[in-house]
Amino acid sequence: MTGDDVLPPQIWAVAADGDDFEPLGIDKALLERANSKRPPKLIRPMRCAKYVARRAMEVGYWESMRARREQPGPIAKDFDNLETLAGNAASAMDKFIKHLEPRAAMATDLEVSILTAQAGLQEGSPQGLHLQAEKEAAILWAAREILQRLEAEASRKEARVRKGRQNPGKPDHAAFLRMLAGAWVYLTGCKPGSNTDPLMNPFLRFSALAWADIFDPAPEFTGALRQLPKWGKGQISLLVSQGPSWL
Repeated sequence: MTGDDVLPPQIWAVAADGDDFEPLGIDKALLERANSKRPPKLIRPMRCAKYVARRAMEVGYWESMRARREQPGPIAKDFDNLETLAGNAASAMDKFIKHLEPRAAMATDLEVSILTAQAGLQEGSPQGLHLQAEKEAAILWAAREILQRLEAEASRKEARVRKGRQNPGKPDHAAFLRMLAGAWVYLTGCKPGSNTDPLMNPFLRFSALAWADIFDPAPEFTGALRQLPKWGKGQISLLVSQGPSWL
């Protein structure tokens, strides 16, 4: 989390009489399920359902914020920046080494130039100064090699990140929907429907209203719906009996 992330206060806003939550759009979806004559129907009291839905919205909000920060675009851009910085530094180091000794083929070729550049300014025995110049020459040579390697590896890493996740969809949508899905199973005893038409899928209506309560008007959630966990009967039964881990 960052200091810029603030939980939307409407999620847990309490009514003036203090006896209930302030109404949210998601409450309409809960009431729809409570009054439904066919599954999925609410299997929890309305007061419990409102609490669980708001808790799912809270956790979903934080998860969606985290997903936005971890999208591959910014990650790839970080490697692109690293490649540029490492390349600039490697180029500058190469120019510096060539300035010290244009014909340098190894680290030891820099020792005399390093001694000459500091002649009369250093204290110590001749032997000690030669040893120091030897160490400094090795450090300079290694620094250039390290920078050149980082430049090359950053370029490869950037390409791998972009290739590996060319179309991640909307990770924030998927993260939010996963939290709502856990709440849905606990509240209705049913898996989220797979139909991508909200008119035919009450879970999508439930999720869309939850999103709209926090963010902008809800997206289609089509890609996010396909990324939901493939829960088996045992997992569904466990969610119904114990609830999601965040509850």
